[in-house]
Amino acid sequence: LLSRRQRQMCIRDRFNIGEKEGGKVNLPFMEEGRIDATFMVAYIPQGKRDEASLQAATAYAIERLNQVKRQQTLHPDRMVIATTPQEIRTIKAQGKKAICLGIENGYALGKLVENLRMFKEMGVSYITLCHNGDNDICDSARGKQEWKGLSPFGKEVVKEMNRLGIMVDISHAAESTFYQVLEVSETPIIASHSSARALCDHPRNLTDDQLKALAAQGGVAQICLYKGFINKEEEKASLSDAIRHINHIVDLIGIDHVGIGSDFDGDGELIGCSATNELINITVRLLEEGYTEEDYQNFKDTSLVAATAFATNAKVGCENEFALFVETEEDLYLPNLSEYVSFEKEENKNIIHLLCDELLNEVRDRIKSVEIYFNPYTTV
Repeated sequence: LLSRRQRQMCIRDRFNIGEKEGGKVNLPFMEEGRIDATFMVAYIPQGKRDEASLQAATAYAIERLNQVKRQQTLHPDRMVIATTPQEIRTIKAQGKKAICLGIENGYALGKLVENLRMFKEMGVSYITLCHNGDNDICDSARGKQEWKGLSPFGKEVVKEMNRLGIMVDISHAAESTFYQVLEVSETPIIASHSSARALCDHPRNLTDDQLKALAAQGGVAQICLYKGFINKEEEKASLSDAIRHINHIVDLIGIDHVGIGSDFDGDGELIGCSATNELINITVRLLEEGYTEEDYQNFKDTSLVAATAFATNAKVGCENEFALFVETEEDLYLPNLSEYVSFEKEENKNIIHLLCDELLNEVRDRIKSVEIYFNPYTTV
């Protein structure tokens, strides 16, 4: 089982992912809950924006990320840091857990766009643009609308994230920021931990119009298991409420665009699903709701992985474009990815162009192709 989850990390001095005590996300819980992969996130609270504070925020993010990476040296037989979907599959095949890295709050960048490259080299796969409060990148859902969306620096940040292959996360962002990011980004974006505002009216949740716009660009919304985003009566928030949010968004935009962003260890927990070892309860409930095995497989394995594949390979000068020779255009069944492929005829052959090898790995089992060729059309 591959679960896409966001973890808001408050790492203790003696953080050890191999121990069960003290947290809701750890290797023992992942093993109990049959979870193959998770995102662990360096969370940086929004603070002052003077030069010294910005430098401190960057240093704090680096330290937190290094704490997570250190776990690989402590438990080399149980976990590996992963940066691509293919690495996740390889790690799973080795019988280990894949840990992916993210940053919650672009405050960590300071005012230096070049810090993006540093974080990319550290293994960061996505960055949440803001947290609770406006920053130098954009306006927050809990801010004062300082920029009326993205700042000029924020637009530069989104473009550079696209170029480097870092996913853009709009959870916590204001609606104005959300729509401007969609305009600027050339790759699908994600909402790593946001639920449906139609079911729970909270500014951190996404409206139906936002969800439709997100899906139209190939993005993914991950249901957050934080009580206040699931049920206005927080003390009653339960697994059943989370299932209602999942069903609503699936009905609205399709299962290809839905995931789970637990926010465990960021106060995420519900009655019936309070830690990583209980995420399997969502699987059970979805099957009881009438989702088929195929539906659930698509839900858990396609959405965020596909978005990651696009983001990590949408780089300047990407040489890994694949072309597939198919009998007809309909032979390529890519309902949620169609806008990211091109179809043409060449010498009486129908050709499908895919973005990259990661995307090929995502769709290989769904392709009824005659032959698969690597650009410039040499057989692989």
